[in-house]
Amino acid sequence: MKNFMSEKRTWIMIVFITLGGGILRTLCCFWGYPCQLHPDEHTIVDSAIEMLSRHSWESYVYNRPDQFEIKCCSVLFQIFSFLRYRIPAYEAFELHPGAFYVVARFYTVFWGCALIPFGALLAGKMFKKEERLQAPIQILTAGLFAFSYIFVQHSAYATPDIVLTFFFVVIAYESLNYLENGSMKALYFIAVLTGIAITIKYPAAVITLYIAYIVIYRAVTFKQHRVIVPVGFQCAGIILITMFITAPNLFTDIHTLIGIFEREARTAHLGADGLGLFGNMNYYFTTAVNSFGYVSAICFFCGLAHLIRSHRKEYLPLLLNAGYWMILSILPLHWLRWGFPMYIAYVLIAAAGFLFLFEQCRTHIKNRFAASGIRFAVATAGIIGMTSILLTSVSIVVHSLKEDTRVHAMEYCAANDITVDNSIYEGYTPLHTAVRKPQHDCFVLEEDGSVTVVPELADKEYLVISSSYKKRYAAKPELYPAENMIYQGIENTYPLIYSVSGKGINHKANDLKNIREQIKYLLSGESLTGNSIYIYDLKP
Repeated sequence: MKNFMSEKRTWIMIVFITLGGGILRTLCCFWGYPCQLHPDEHTIVDSAIEMLSRHSWESYVYNRPDQFEIKCCSVLFQIFSFLRYRIPAYEAFELHPGAFYVVARFYTVFWGCALIPFGALLAGKMFKKEERLQAPIQILTAGLFAFSYIFVQHSAYATPDIVLTFFFVVIAYESLNYLENGSMKALYFIAVLTGIAITIKYPAAVITLYIAYIVIYRAVTFKQHRVIVPVGFQCAGIILITMFITAPNLFTDIHTLIGIFEREARTAHLGADGLGLFGNMNYYFTTAVNSFGYVSAICFFCGLAHLIRSHRKEYLPLLLNAGYWMILSILPLHWLRWGFPMYIAYVLIAAAGFLFLFEQCRTHIKNRFAASGIRFAVATAGIIGMTSILLTSVSIVVHSLKEDTRVHAMEYCAANDITVDNSIYEGYTPLHTAVRKPQHDCFVLEEDGSVTVVPELADKEYLVISSSYKKRYAAKPELYPAENMIYQGIENTYPLIYSVSGKGINHKANDLKNIREQIKYLLSGESLTGNSIYIYDLKP
């Protein structure tokens, strides 16, 4: 009865943590509304609408490939549209596109919220032999998933990474069921989830290697070598069937798929390339450290040392995250959001490491006074670290609810007849709020450092740019000298008739400094967020 009551209290706390995380995520969903400011959300939202307009189950999207989210969102869109507008979603979308983007974000919020209790479940199963620490580790894991600003922020975008992260957590949990009791239901369920995960993002195929590993590990442990091959074929068949049901055109339109692979396998992307294998591995790890703070890094290494020393089979699911980390780092490009399945391991190990460190002070330091002092120091560091995480998550909500500079600049453009027809404009601007290639190639650099517009665009009256591309080029002047000279030439040649800047979140890895920065941001009273917008008169 005592264990039951203790477990009940634990899950009551996890439920409240989940509700808190859900509120933060829901508020972030309205960033930019009703405009579409995110460069990648259209892949899911617009593709779901396009598929519905054809009354088809096939979505002709192959690059990530986002198929599972597209199918789920298409169902949600139809339900929402008939309840709200009484017409099909593809008709309502033309009139109310912003509403459907919010619905798609709510879809991601659902998976982001589910990640919190399922992360706690995984922590409880992984650390069940740490009887005194199991419940605190579960609670702390739930807190890190719920309130880390990167999980809060990206759970409110119609993008695939949080959804994929949830599937990784459930697969890790079910793999422990298989390792413990040889449950074929758990293994088949893992295979189904793997098939779905691959239709979310292709790199999820690394899970198949993990399936092979746990099947071989258990077969060798219990001397059941004959099951390896038949079980492997069964899992492969289930994965392929699940993929076909979810996205049949990945198989029936294989030539297009190969062509997309060849096009997407690029080695250069402005601001996201050039690090190499070990550079990418370091990028993802330092991203986790910078996002969760230096206190978490200390806890992570303490937890890692304990895991290595303990050497238990319950820790094998961490190999799934490590494998994804190494495989994804082989790619020439890197993005913060790609690393979410890796950050699962960081959260679990850091949460456990903090409790292990706290417990070691109790059991291994004989001097009671010294033990109390060190435990107080560890607890204080933990409170500082968690306060830093909580404040940053509040800041990201406030940031998401403020007006973006692109939206603010739309008023000036409308009032002064600055349009897509009479302007040269880049992406991340009021004339094109999402991604669009930079426009430096529309200008010719003269010997005196000034620039002129290329002849075919000589009739354009305005240039509309943001700091987004300028900053990326400026960050690598040795690689992009010509581009930087063009932007400098624009400043020297044309009068700047309008500019606006936003205040972003200045997140620090140093937890104490970060607390100060977040308080400053929350009290600053800044009304705008986002990149700086610049409008130049090309015909002064």
